Amino acid sequence: MSDQGERGRKVVGSGVARVDLHDGRPAWAAPFELDESSRLSFGEAIARVESAVRLGIDPSLEPMRAMLGELCHPEDAYRCVQVAGTNGKTSTARYTSAILESQGLSCGLYTSPHLVSYVERVEVNGAPVGEEAFAEGVSYALEAWRRVSLRRPELARGGCTEFELLTAAALVMYALARVDVAVLEVGLGGRWDATSAVDTAGCAITGIGLDHMGILGDTLGKIAGEKAAVIRSGNPCVLGTNAVRPREVLDVMLARCSEQHVTPTVVVRDGELPDALPEVRGALPRARFEVTHRPERLGDTLEVRVGVGGREYAGIRAVAPTYQAQNIACSVALADAMLPGGLDQGGLRRAVASCPIPGRFEVVRREPLVILDACHNPQSAEAFASAVIDAEPERTRRPILLFGALADKDHQGIARVVAPLFDHIVVTQSCSPRALQAEALADDVERATGARPDATIGSAAEALRQLEGKSFICCGTITLIGEIAGLMRRSASI
Repeated sequence: MSDQGERGRKVVGSGVARVDLHDGRPAWAAPFELDESSRLSFGEAIARVESAVRLGIDPSLEPMRAMLGELCHPEDAYRCVQVAGTNGKTSTARYTSAILESQGLSCGLYTSPHLVSYVERVEVNGAPVGEEAFAEGVSYALEAWRRVSLRRPELARGGCTEFELLTAAALVMYALARVDVAVLEVGLGGRWDATSAVDTAGCAITGIGLDHMGILGDTLGKIAGEKAAVIRSGNPCVLGTNAVRPREVLDVMLARCSEQHVTPTVVVRDGELPDALPEVRGALPRARFEVTHRPERLGDTLEVRVGVGGREYAGIRAVAPTYQAQNIACSVALADAMLPGGLDQGGLRRAVASCPIPGRFEVVRREPLVILDACHNPQSAEAFASAVIDAEPERTRRPILLFGALADKDHQGIARVVAPLFDHIVVTQSCSPRALQAEALADDVERATGARPDATIGSAAEALRQLEGKSFICCGTITLIGEIAGLMRRSASI
């Protein structure tokens, strides 16, 4: 049976959901009611999410599409924008959401992973959804999956992954909150990511690097092919500087754009041209950005100017490292494309200045200074290193490094990049079962620097206690950053 019924109604199986018009756009209505057994508390919702298939990737969008069909497509009640890329996608998604909200739109934001609580993954107008709204969204998604499983047992055999469940739940939450647009960060790749089951109105690809090679492919070209799948026919597309180089990546991106009849906007630093664009230098529209003020110390302000579509946006400031300039430019270009009349300059400046980027060179305390950065692969470690060197060229003046890593990541590669930057290093480990043992990480540091760390501490809580009253930068695994952030939040609230 078709999922489109009479005008203004959607039909799925035996369920019918009326779609009313609100402010000229459709409004979603749930196709079924939740009974007492299916309406979960927040604690129950978290338990069900955590018991779902973990970190799975099913090379099919069919389970996700079936769930959305069962829910009568809540995502049709608003526009959706995707942000993909190896690094920088979370920051770009956050800035894009903040900018769109500053232009008078109600905006949802979907990111992953979270640092402390699952509710951080689903935001509406700059704030995480409440526990009640989160539980309601998960309840609807689980009930939809139960119904899909009964009707289509061939899909049920593979199970519903954690990310599929959360994505469906988030799309319901945004419909219930009646947002105008939702910015969706791609979880992994692009072609088979759960967010790609949604019809999108635009996308950005921040850059391509070697990560998740066992899933996405073992070359930049193969990885680019997976991520380029988010480019859809007729929709605005923004390509970050690192999404069009080297040449094998550019070829993949241009081939996909040609196939989808899309002319992408390429983000470039003013005065520079990506080395992979020699033959197309006049063919693609560009969003040019210039760093007009570099951070002069750790925790200082970055200022950026962005020119796109014949418009210039100047005086854009953020407490952020210099590498965020490209992500800000991507966000401005994407928001500008979504709003063809251009962006209000005052709203844009306020949005970027006040937009939090948790765990990305985040200043969580100024006296004494504490910065958290989730550089979880060599590429993001290089960005972290450039930020440290840029803001504090004098190595002896840099604070202590608190360092942790995951055993299934390139911890040696990360250590080679970050450890030589600091005179004083403390290594630790998070409570994650994937965490690399602190002693093993200390060996990585010694190989990278020729010296053992100042201290090797077996838990984040103990490391934080021993660093009390001291300035430090915590970097490495996202699980460690989240644990430190949670401990500091609880300590501040006591």
